[in-house]
Amino acid sequence: MKNLIKNLNKKDYKIIIIVAVVILLISFSIPFYFKVNTPDGYLYNWRVSYSHNDSYGYYGYIDQAKEGHFLFRDLYQSDSSYIIFNYFWLGLGLIARLFGLSAITIFYLSKLIFIPLFLFIFYLFLSFFFREKSLVRFAFSLGVFGMGFGGFFLPFNQILRLLGWRGITPVDFMPEATIFSNLLYSPHFIFALTLFVFIILMTLLFLDTRKFKYGVYSGIAGLLLFQFHPFPLITFATLYLIYLIYLYFIRDKKFASFFKYTILFFALSSPSWLYHIIMFWRNEWWHIQGVNNAVETPHIIVLLIVFAPWLWFLRAGIKCIKKKSIEFKNVDFMFFWIVINFVVIYLPIAFQRRLLEGWQLSILPFAAIGIIYGLSKQKINIKRDYLYIFPILAILFFSTSSIYVYWRFSLAKFNEEVFFNKTELFEAIDWIKYNSEIDNIVFSSEDISNILAGRSLRRVYLGHWAETLDARYKSKQTQLFLTEMDAKEREGFLDRENIDFVLFDQQWAAEGASNLDEEDFLEKVYERGEYKIYKVKI
Repeated sequence: MKNLIKNLNKKDYKIIIIVAVVILLISFSIPFYFKVNTPDGYLYNWRVSYSHNDSYGYYGYIDQAKEGHFLFRDLYQSDSSYIIFNYFWLGLGLIARLFGLSAITIFYLSKLIFIPLFLFIFYLFLSFFFREKSLVRFAFSLGVFGMGFGGFFLPFNQILRLLGWRGITPVDFMPEATIFSNLLYSPHFIFALTLFVFIILMTLLFLDTRKFKYGVYSGIAGLLLFQFHPFPLITFATLYLIYLIYLYFIRDKKFASFFKYTILFFALSSPSWLYHIIMFWRNEWWHIQGVNNAVETPHIIVLLIVFAPWLWFLRAGIKCIKKKSIEFKNVDFMFFWIVINFVVIYLPIAFQRRLLEGWQLSILPFAAIGIIYGLSKQKINIKRDYLYIFPILAILFFSTSSIYVYWRFSLAKFNEEVFFNKTELFEAIDWIKYNSEIDNIVFSSEDISNILAGRSLRRVYLGHWAETLDARYKSKQTQLFLTEMDAKEREGFLDRENIDFVLFDQQWAAEGASNLDEEDFLEKVYERGEYKIYKVKI
């Protein structure tokens, strides 16, 4: 590890800094563009443009920490308040509290730390494989900015939406799938990928040196990773187990040392992964997260088409290594990583797509070799052959990156209803925050509840689908409340669900909801614009 760092020169650090600045500029310019294009009478809600419903869950955790809570409540769960420990959001919340920053501000400013940190570790990871600085820098640029063919399917996606069908987000737009999309998403995803790369790097260094200090370092990284982002546990457990079986039968001299390394890794990280396993079996909230967090991996044909350029040059890279055109360490481990990472993403579990994390990383070193050594009969020289190689790379790898950035900006126009809300809504939510008790439950439309819970820190009946128990049932009950229940049934529903406040908006009115002003069990305590707040008097 020390040697890898010592081998970095000023130009290496300069490249890391330049790339970090470029990524940060893109990352900050997207919300800035949304902010300056906010329609009159509306406020930008600062939802992250990918997986926007998650945003206020993150902001809510940070604000809970700011208010002095070291254990978080699930604000999207009205049945009971489950307690959650998450050191990542706790840390951001405490920093925000120390410097008087808002949850949204610390969410974005933290990228100033996490993006350069990832790029530094990622550069070291690539330096492990390549002695040539030019090859490291090429692989670094390819990994950070390269994507697949997903962007070319985006026009068809928009056609589906115009026809009233649900669109399908391109695979490589998903933050688990590519480094570029990860770096433009949430800071916890960036830090998770950093720890993932660090663990792999420590494993490679151990296989190279058999020094158990790398097992200690990787175990500590696993402890940090699995506590707030446990999904890669499946990848590492499967990879290490299969590799151990391979060593036992094929290369038995390395088996004993790697077995000890594996035991050390899982022992040091055990407080985190045991915490999740025990809580999964004993706590309903973990079941909710495990079952509701349904993010399926795209069909295998779609995945192979989108990653076709990566897989093509992966094949070329393996051929070059077999011909010994270039020296490459730990080929067997890297090969197992590629295969295992691909296999686990199709395991029959709800959060399949989360396990895409790391797959592009496993392919990257081989793909870089395949491009440099396999694209022509002689080795490619970037400085000499850039007019020949850049157009090819631009089409195969970088075109979707440009499309992805354009897509993120375009959502400010195409999805206004998702990212902009009327000023009166935020005023109504703030009224609830300052005029209700911490354990009060608020009943409102699902979309409003997603924002309401994270902003007011009050629990909601129906909100973020991944954290709401029986979300489908509650969605149906909400619709029945609005359109079919009579006054007595509504009163019974509110009493049974222990609801304290009802936030009524025009979305409900448009769906045919009756006028709640006439209900004896509701007292209208707030009204402004399209929004009314009722206090339940039961």
